[in-house]
Amino acid sequence: MIVAVVEGAIVGCLQLTVIHGLSRRGMTRAQIEAVRVARGRQSAGIGGRSCSHAIELARRQGCGLVQLTHRSLPR
Repeated sequence: MIVAVVEGAIVGCLQLTVIHGLSRRGMTRAQIEAVRVARGRQSAGIGGRSCSHAIELARRQGCGLVQLTHRSLPR
């Protein structure tokens, strides 16, 4: 779980899962999901910076692929 904090307040979060697999010669991959940013803080780059941080953590774990899940929200 990655949590974004601004001025002591939680403003975003995401889940990063490292998956050891059999496909692609046993390549380790990472999955980013449940990306959330607080109302009023959206469009401030918090989600993008959180994802960039997650990708860097995945790299350090030796992941050869990062996948992002997305769910369309009703309008």
